[in-house]
Amino acid sequence: MCHPISGFKLCTCANEPVIHNKNSRRNKKNTSNNPVYKWHLLRYERRQPSGEIGLVKMPASDIGNGLTATAVLEQLNTVNCFDFDYTPQEKDELHIQKDDQWEEYLAFSYQQGKWVAGALSDPFNDVMENIGEGKLKPVGTQTDPG
Repeated sequence: MCHPISGFKLCTCANEPVIHNKNSRRNKKNTSNNPVYKWHLLRYERRQPSGEIGLVKMPASDIGNGLTATAVLEQLNTVNCFDFDYTPQEKDELHIQKDDQWEEYLAFSYQQGKWVAGALSDPFNDVMENIGEGKLKPVGTQTDPG
């Protein structure tokens, strides 16, 4: 039975206990049933043309468990989702990925006083500073009707 995430906190996880033997059988978790969602917060610094060209994996609109671009945007624009003192600035970006996989991720940019879906930065020519990262912690779930 699926229990989609209906609310979340972007946790820096600074107070989480350190597990020294993470790879032991006792500490292994079934990641297929309990995915870990990680986030990265980036701040635009400057444009620095590199001359590089290439293809970039575009963000998804849904990465599972109710984490859609629409649902995350609603949270970002109505609730303080961050567990640290943070004031968004123009061109800040937030990326959310499932487990350690970048095949599917959500991307958001701060524009004109609100978060919008998609990334604005040019990965080949914009210098972005990592200003925060951590795990997405669910604060509520929806129940399955069936």
